[in-house]
Amino acid sequence: MLAAYAKATAANFAVLEGAAFLGLAVALLTGTASYGIILCLAAAFGMLTLWPRAAEVDRLLQGRAKP
Repeated sequence: MLAAYAKATAANFAVLEGAAFLGLAVALLTGTASYGIILCLAAAFGMLTLWPRAAEVDRLLQGRAKP
């Protein structure tokens, strides 16, 4: 279970990082920074709120299923 959780978390962060880079590219290529900044901020907020919680990792390490 821990390997699947780690893989899903890494994939989630990769998608959010891609969105952040896409926002930066849009800002640089169009000359209009507002859309790019909004996309970057949304991706950063997603990364911060989806950060793995210690309690969740401990639960997975002990092999317990979610109640």
